[in-house]
Amino acid sequence: MLSPSNPVHSATMLFTSAQHLIKWIHIAISALFVRLFYHPPQDWAKRKAEDGVVVWDALTSLLAYHGFIHCGRPEYKYLPPPPTTPPQNPYRPGADEDLITRVTGRPPFMNTVVVRGTHIIGADRLGREVHIRAVRPDSQELRVLRCLTSRHLESDHNHTVPVICIFDVHEWTVVVQPYWGFWWDEPPLPSRARHLQVARELLEGLSFMHSQGISHGDIHSGNILISHEDRRARPRRDAEFRVAFIDFESSAIFPLDAVDHIVKGDDLPTVPPAHIRAPEQEHDKESWDAFKTDVYNLGRCLQLSWLTKELEEIQPLIDLLSAMTKSEPDKRPTSTEAHDLIEEMLKELPDDDVRPLEKEQAEVSRSGG
Repeated sequence: MLSPSNPVHSATMLFTSAQHLIKWIHIAISALFVRLFYHPPQDWAKRKAEDGVVVWDALTSLLAYHGFIHCGRPEYKYLPPPPTTPPQNPYRPGADEDLITRVTGRPPFMNTVVVRGTHIIGADRLGREVHIRAVRPDSQELRVLRCLTSRHLESDHNHTVPVICIFDVHEWTVVVQPYWGFWWDEPPLPSRARHLQVARELLEGLSFMHSQGISHGDIHSGNILISHEDRRARPRRDAEFRVAFIDFESSAIFPLDAVDHIVKGDDLPTVPPAHIRAPEQEHDKESWDAFKTDVYNLGRCLQLSWLTKELEEIQPLIDLLSAMTKSEPDKRPTSTEAHDLIEEMLKELPDDDVRPLEKEQAEVSRSGG
């Protein structure tokens, strides 16, 4: 075996380092050329998946410069497996942690599905999946996302999927976020405490948004993500999951001292699906209070996701969701009032409900996820 002081070994290490340096210089120069001279097409967002990949291919060196690769590249399948340690805090994962909690024994979920032209799945250098998308730099969505994920708004009450990286490329801005799972409501939650915990976290996040003068505008189950890969493994092993909001395309920003938070339907690019909409959202020409429709949309989303059978033993929660979905906007609680009511419900749970939840959290913490 060659010792570290062996000249041949030292020369090999030097040669390898030089190769890495040359590769990095090549990536940096290529990325600079892309940034200076490549103009993504104006109709990028409207392109089909396969046409969108062509644009992402043109941005390969720029993505590599920032430490990412998209799933359409041949080398994507040869990435190393992600770290085995789940994130202690999925909003601020460590450098040696995965970005999400994975199901033990399941191979990493290497998604190759492009949602639409400006959206694609990728990974960082450690093999951790990310969601890469391009938005317009002057878009309301980007303004809201920058605000909610800024350092001065870091808070345990802020439940927005974090941003890893943002960079510009000619009339577009690329946003990179951890690839959280969509199936936050499956498998069915195992206890009253767990239902209340999820409702509390979502209402806490909504209340935080509203406290910053921000409405979401398009709350439904598809715009709520979970800090697990795809979905949770077993009902008794989900203690550390977090839920957070995405997609601020229809958000609005109001002065912090505003009394009313009025938006007009035909000014918004999207509204929730028909089965989630508040009555006042049924007609595009109408105006409505965005904070009050947020409360309705979240309440309706929880009602439909959990169904009557799951809620039948939690009468106070049934009553709260009914209040949140009243047809008269002024009769709905605010997001903060609804959150405070959930907190009271958790305090009043019998010990038999709370102790299993605490035991479950301790077990998952000891096992590392």
